[in-house]
Amino acid sequence: MALPRLLNAVPAAPQVRAEIGRAIRALVAEDERRLLHRRHELAAIRQDCEFLANVLREFLWELRKAGFNPDEPRVPDGGQWTTDDGGAVASASVTSDLV
Repeated sequence: MALPRLLNAVPAAPQVRAEIGRAIRALVAEDERRLLHRRHELAAIRQDCEFLANVLREFLWELRKAGFNPDEPRVPDGGQWTTDDGGAVASASVTSDLV
């Protein structure tokens, strides 16, 4: 009666089995080091995202405190405020150095 293929694939010599065990442990240890490194990277990314979210919340709070209302009517594609009848509000013209 023949042994299952898996048992035939494992060498019987103790030295060879020990070497295979060391190789497996080394591979597992490397995977664990990479996983730990990746967890540290993800934690740093989460921390950066939380910081940016707080900065954005503070910025939006300051805008609202200064009277900014995102629901005020604006000229399409220009972002300028308009009057209720759709006319543009008079404002100081801004010249560009790029033109």
